[in-house]
This record gives sequence, structure tokens and C-alpha cells, in this order.
Amino acid sequence: MTLCGETSGLSLRVNPDRTAFPLALAHKAMSKSPPSRHEPLSIEQLEAGLRVMKDARAERGAFWDENVAAFRMTVLFALRETSDLLLSPTIPPRWRVELEAQLEDLVEYLALADRYIEQRDYLPVSPLHH
Repeated sequence: MTLCGETSGLSLRVNPDRTAFPLALAHKAMSKSPPSRHEPLSIEQLEAGLRVMKDARAERGAFWDENVAAFRMTVLFALRETSDLLLSPTIPPRWRVELEAQLEDLVEYLALADRYIEQRDYLPVSPLHH
């Protein structure tokens, strides 16, 4: 199953067994232990965040502003772990194919986070109207 946020057409995969997780609990999970800018998100935080992003009532901009740095750190961690696994000469071919596909997705997610941060940090100066 795929959950999509309003994020330029990318979809993020989550465990389909957890899709029944109520949205109110997702908000609670994200707010209970806010992500640190220096630590990757836990699986629970990531899945809770994806549910918040899917909710039409969520303020996605504010949510992204608060969590994009932790999301980026999570993607960097996943990139490193996936790359390390792909270096193993004993990895079965079917796993290699799956991990290579995931690696491509991770690179796209990193680019998405970087674009968001760049756009967020660019604040155009508006002229003052008297």
C-alpha cells in the first residue's frame, strides 16, 4: 500500500498492516516524542507522520516545517544502510533488485526534502506598502 502526501507526486511506502492506526493516534505519536534534528525518525514516527500527511485536515506546511529535517536525516540513514547492504557479495539477487529500487526511491526522497528546505529557507523580500 502507498500513502501519498501533497509532495510532488512521490509516494512513500508503509507497512499495510498498520493502515488501521487511527489518525488521532498518529498525531499523538508525532507530538509525544518530537523528532530531533540529529536523529532519524523511528518506524512508528515515520508511519505516524505519513498518516498525518495523508489527512486532508492536516496543516501539511506546518507539519513539514517541523519535521523535514528529521525526515531528511532518516532518508540519509536509510541510504547509508541500503548502500551498505548492496555492498555485500552474498546478497540474494531478488533482494539486490528490491534494494536497488529502494535506493532510487530514497534518492528521490532526499531531493524532495532538500527542495522543500531550499524553498522554505528562501524568503522573498516583499516591498512595504504605505
